[in-house]
Amino acid sequence: MTTTDVLPILAAVGFVLLAGLLGALDAALSRISRVRVEELVREERPG
Repeated sequence: MTTTDVLPILAAVGFVLLAGLLGALDAALSRISRVRVEELVREERPG
């Protein structure tokens, strides 16, 4: 395998990982309501 063979494979793996990260972020953001976020801010609690 040469460098030209390895680079597309690494790019594909990187894009798959990025897609997984963005999917997890989307799921996390859609599970919490705006009211809950405002409540956490008022209570000065992380989360």
